[in-house]
Amino acid sequence: MKKRPLSFLIGAFLGLFLLSTALMAQEETLKLYKNNKKRWLKSLSTSSSGLRYNIENPGEGKAPRPGDLVKVHYIGVLGNDSVFSSSYDEGKPLEVNFGVGQVIQGWDEGIGFLREGGTAVLVVPPHLGYGDRANGRIPANSTLYFRIELIEVKRNEDIQRLKTTGKDTVTLESGIRYIPVSEGEGAKADEDHWAYFHFIGYLPSGKIFDASALRGNAVRYNAGSNDFIPAFDMVLPLMRQGAQYHILVPSEFAYGKQGLEGVVPQNTDLKFDINLLHVEEKKEIIPFDVVGKDTIATQGGVKYMKVEVGEGEFPQDNDVVKIHFTGYFENGNMFQSSLSDNNDVIFAIGQGQVIAGLDEVIKFVKPGGKIRAVIPWELGYGAEGHPPLIPPKTNLVFDIELVAVAE
Repeated sequence: MKKRPLSFLIGAFLGLFLLSTALMAQEETLKLYKNNKKRWLKSLSTSSSGLRYNIENPGEGKAPRPGDLVKVHYIGVLGNDSVFSSSYDEGKPLEVNFGVGQVIQGWDEGIGFLREGGTAVLVVPPHLGYGDRANGRIPANSTLYFRIELIEVKRNEDIQRLKTTGKDTVTLESGIRYIPVSEGEGAKADEDHWAYFHFIGYLPSGKIFDASALRGNAVRYNAGSNDFIPAFDMVLPLMRQGAQYHILVPSEFAYGKQGLEGVVPQNTDLKFDINLLHVEEKKEIIPFDVVGKDTIATQGGVKYMKVEVGEGEFPQDNDVVKIHFTGYFENGNMFQSSLSDNNDVIFAIGQGQVIAGLDEVIKFVKPGGKIRAVIPWELGYGAEGHPPLIPPKTNLVFDIELVAVAE
């Protein structure tokens, strides 16, 4: 469970700096909104909370219940018609647990009007949105306009709770207790390994307030990073791959006096089921050895050296590739690496999703191959650079491994 609050809605930020600004364009979304604005804002009803809404289509599938995982496509627009966030631009719907405070209050209420397949327009006043605080592109005291589409509802009772009957309880000095349901084997989730796990969080009543299993994606743990509540940092390093623990957490090692707004009350003891799925050793970042390697120049002006040849066919335009990379300045200082957080990079060649030099040189690498590429600033981040990380007119060096190709 993350330490930071789960209330969110404007997740349009692309954390990977390699992605070009071409993906950030929202002209089509804005056009869609403006073309429908008059129709969207017709015949609005008002709820007792002050939410204004128009149910375009109520849907015919499952209706969400608190704790259910819902997938929602949306467009979010300010009063000046500027789009501040859109799942359509992201290419996938937003996934949240409904009715437990993971999104703004106006959203939790509005989603509750729909069944799967339903669509609605929501006009969210400040007190049901972000109130008197600014949030990214959203100014303080903003009325927010949304069109939402409820794509899917996944019941939270689909989750398998751990069975602890007859199992021994272990108490740590901190007061945290845990029940090993299965011990697992192999490597531990220590500082030398990445660990991937699923969790289910329970309130004292037994109600589920969050569950990674509903979202379908395992949570990655980096020992010592303090990314999670303190209890996780105390218990996860004790576990081996395949282990399943039920843990009982005093409030001071969970969300403490602050609680988690709209989800976990202040000073609340919590319980978690943790399933440690996979543990893998962290990769050391070592610059490629290019001594004695021939330098080849592409037609566009990128220079590269083959470190490992790889096998199979070279990728072509429109192929989707998965790579690992480490980027260096010409003085040898590293500025970023996908290996540092074990996040490989996926992009479609020739679609403007990465800098031009990478788009060109990746077509000279076979799957499993490794190259060092020297990308001139004209094919990198140009005259302006990418402040504060990349200065203007900066040539860059990349060690690149082509992990896989999909046509």
